[in-house]
Amino acid sequence: MLGDARETDRLLDLADELAEQAGQRLHETPPWLYYQVDGFFELHAGQAWRYLGRRDPGYNRKAIDALTAGLAALPADMRASEWAGDFVYHLGRAYVQTGEQEHAAALAEELAGLAGRIGSKRLAQQAGALR
Repeated sequence: MLGDARETDRLLDLADELAEQAGQRLHETPPWLYYQVDGFFELHAGQAWRYLGRRDPGYNRKAIDALTAGLAALPADMRASEWAGDFVYHLGRAYVQTGEQEHAAALAEELAGLAGRIGSKRLAQQAGALR
């Protein structure tokens, strides 16, 4: 969020290494980390790149690719959660930052539908911000 692209890239590379190491020790994973499924780390990387894309447009495509892949990898029940909706919003913002308003508008409709299904005023406001 501070715009330090070099440090963000370095830390995301480190996170990838640590996630790979953790993936080799899944039997040690405590049950309360159930949500760290395929796509989870891609979502967070995409969010970081989306923030960098505010200052450096070259990061927006990385954000779009990571957020799209991360959302697609989530199980259906998680994809329908409020926290996943936050990443739909970040994907929409990345599209806004690239000038692709039609993609952002489609995501706004998706987000508004999710907000209505789960009764989230916050997601409804985010959907409005993408329109």
